[in-house]
Amino acid sequence: MHKDPKITAIRSLATVFVVLFHSVGYYTNAWPFDGTKVNFYDSFDIVLNQITMPIFFFLSAYIYNVKTKNSQYNNKCIFIANKTLRLLLPFALWSIIQLIIFNDSFTVETILTGSLHLWFIIVLYYYFIIFSLAQPVWTYLKPLPSLFLLLVLVALSSFCDIKQDLFCLNKFIHYFPFFFLGVIIPQTEKNRFPINKWVLIGFGISLLIVFSLVIHLDSRISWTIQKIASIITIYGIFNIKFSLPTKGLNIITSLDNNSYGIYIIHHIFIWWAVQISILQNFLDTHVFIAPLFIFTASLSISWMASHILSHNRYTKFLMGERNK
Repeated sequence: MHKDPKITAIRSLATVFVVLFHSVGYYTNAWPFDGTKVNFYDSFDIVLNQITMPIFFFLSAYIYNVKTKNSQYNNKCIFIANKTLRLLLPFALWSIIQLIIFNDSFTVETILTGSLHLWFIIVLYYYFIIFSLAQPVWTYLKPLPSLFLLLVLVALSSFCDIKQDLFCLNKFIHYFPFFFLGVIIPQTEKNRFPINKWVLIGFGISLLIVFSLVIHLDSRISWTIQKIASIITIYGIFNIKFSLPTKGLNIITSLDNNSYGIYIIHHIFIWWAVQISILQNFLDTHVFIAPLFIFTASLSISWMASHILSHNRYTKFLMGERNK
């Protein structure tokens, strides 16, 4: 399938945002050690998190639906085998790598709960298997039943909370509506709501900002509204007409092609880097400059590492690639 410039642009932007999200983790107590708490970054992180990860699930589902319609996934056994090699194998290998590097704070229990940021890979695998097996059902969903089911999933995912996130089941429930949204969007493209996309984006982000300020209330209703706001924002973004610039096109395309590898590697690099005492001192004393340094370094290094690993016949399996 020829790459859609819209997919390339959105996924590239989401990749940048997820690296930025983890670059300020030192200030939000996201790491398993004490950092310098900065309240501003809490709200910043919540807004980014409510957009970036949902976008990744949304795009994965959208591409899956398009390829399914183009009869690229007719053989379910081959599809599941390919997704196992693409997702589960890198998850296992990078979990072992992290277990070796961070043996003092990375345990078997950590792996069973998703190996920190690698939970995304496991949850995505669940979705692919479920929707592949349920294809005869969702293929024939009409717009109104799809919208109703989406709202039901939003409510259920907001009010259902598993305390022990074993096998990433809590995250599986939490992000299910966003994958479902990506699956049903191609079904409803002829019945889009006649609302200005910029109004949708502005309204969605405004809701996210407002409710990020009251997230500490632990309100299920607040969580529900946040998810609805995320869906509105994603729907608005997806309706923007993207045309990639000729200048810098190779950079954007490379960023998109390496988004999977960047996601895997950048978090490992940041976790290792922020434990260096000299860098911790820098983070403690420069709360605005230091995250930009972490962001630039982690994005560049993970991007380069992903490119090298995915193009080497002996290491490409680490990036979910296969020798052809």
